[in-house]
Amino acid sequence: MSLFNFLTQSQITVEQIQDFYRYSEIAKWGGQRKHGYGSGNVPFGGNIEIDSTRENSEWRYEGIWIFGDKKWAYISIKNGNVELRYKETDYMPSSDDCPITANSKEISLITKNFMAWYKELKLPDSIAETQKQMAGHKAVTVVKEIQIDALGGAVLRILSDKTAFLIFNVFPPKCKKLTKYQADNFEKLLSDVIKKKVIRDDRELFIIFDDSQKMIDDVTSFLQSL
Repeated sequence: MSLFNFLTQSQITVEQIQDFYRYSEIAKWGGQRKHGYGSGNVPFGGNIEIDSTRENSEWRYEGIWIFGDKKWAYISIKNGNVELRYKETDYMPSSDDCPITANSKEISLITKNFMAWYKELKLPDSIAETQKQMAGHKAVTVVKEIQIDALGGAVLRILSDKTAFLIFNVFPPKCKKLTKYQADNFEKLLSDVIKKKVIRDDRELFIIFDDSQKMIDDVTSFLQSL
């Protein structure tokens, strides 16, 4: 076994990464970010995001972002092995832009923060506990879907629990009217405009706590104005 494989596989396991994915799926948990989406002055490890995409009503999990203080780590499973990527930059890179790291200090830093989140979420025990709590909840379904031809494309899905998912094809979008600060704090910007509660659940996904036609009209008009 190579030194790289030894360092990564002996510290973070495939099973532990899958525990995050399973917890995310059951608890509908996409991560936790402080002070908006940007890394800002948050220490490295203060922010975590589950990198996932939705296909045919199911989530596909790609990896785990851990970031803060302009440092970005990406933890994933490739060909059955743990892969660690790391980069220091002002803006959130794509996972492909982060080089695979074999640096022992970077691996130790990533592992330390990964395990801190693993412990904070009480994994893997919290998976079964959350599953029991969610068992009695009524399944949420999509009752309406509106395509919005703005900012590169977005879809607004109205759900049966009186919330809505605003999902962008790409975020942040290429838009001269949207500053970096506004993109990093888009949930607050959107909430201020439509006067409804909005939370960010993923890079491209925003949850709106309203299902009214007025909300649909307000969101559509706002996006088309950018």
